[in-house]
Amino acid sequence: MIKIQNRQHILAFLAAAGVALLVADKVILAPLISGWKQRSARIAELKKSISQGSLVLQRESRIRERWQHMRAHTLPEDVSEAENEVLKAFERWSDDSHISVSSIKPQCDLGMPGRRVWQHPDPGSIPL
Repeated sequence: MIKIQNRQHILAFLAAAGVALLVADKVILAPLISGWKQRSARIAELKKSISQGSLVLQRESRIRERWQHMRAHTLPEDVSEAENEVLKAFERWSDDSHISVSSIKPQCDLGMPGRRVWQHPDPGSIPL
């Protein structure tokens, strides 16, 4: 049989080992696991960003072509030419949609400096 004093030493050692394991878990293991999870999430985020960047690079020429097309087909700088193109586009829309418009009276809204907004005086007056 084990002597009582030896048993007390063994139990004290096991209790100290248990406390040491709990402290090690809280001080060492938990921060490591938390760091691993954070790094894994960051790695997943970076992989997603890389794949999105790769897709953009694959479509680069198409995007550039589209951008050049949009830049080339904007309204002219001259206000009267731009107004003329807008009115022509409105007429084309009217013809394509088979809607007869009785009159177009654009009004210039100079509410903000350097900005012109053309409005139809009463959009509800367009016969459908």
